[in-house]
Amino acid sequence: GTYAIEAWGAQGGTYDVYVGGKGGYTKGEILFLSIQNLSAHVGGNGGVTDTGGYNGGGSLTSGQLNWGRAGGGATYLRLERSSWNATSGLRSRLMVAGGGGGANHRNASPTCGYGDGYGGISGGLIGGNGQSINLTIDGCTFGSAYGIGGTQVGGGSLIAIPGDRSDYTSYANPGKFGIGAGVETGYTQSGGGSGYYGGGSSIHGGGGGGSSYI
Repeated sequence: GTYAIEAWGAQGGTYDVYVGGKGGYTKGEILFLSIQNLSAHVGGNGGVTDTGGYNGGGSLTSGQLNWGRAGGGATYLRLERSSWNATSGLRSRLMVAGGGGGANHRNASPTCGYGDGYGGISGGLIGGNGQSINLTIDGCTFGSAYGIGGTQVGGGSLIAIPGDRSDYTSYANPGKFGIGAGVETGYTQSGGGSGYYGGGSSIHGGGGGGSSYI
């Protein structure tokens, strides 16, 4: 029979007035010619915790809850029953509604604003970029950066905004297949959202949203 399937991804973490990126929405129909046992994995929001939202939301470096929030997890339906991050299981996904990136609030003082930003939304084929605003480098030694959304072919990375620091690209922590960027390979204040490919993590700006897929 033909089945209509729809899914909603989870929102990234919100910090004060800076809102985490909204999760994606996907809907479609699929024809099954025989009985199928499907596996559903529902994404969790990026809350007030270092740990990313369930199902691949990007996590934070320890102690960074003072400044940022984790990414939201993706929601998907797949053929293989296995742990959420098993590569073979991720490859069997039929539909993915990506998660949003975590927000950031690092405008630390009137004389040294490191930047703030909303998290990137989860889009369709491409996740939304995070945001970085309110950067004032008077008296600061840091610039700012924000996460880029995931695509259909790769995870999002990080874009550095010029400041007194030129090495932010060395902190670039790209999203992976099915996983938003977090602390796996770098320093993270805001986690990327999960998705078909995850969004990039960020320093002093919002994380990128994950891409969706059908």
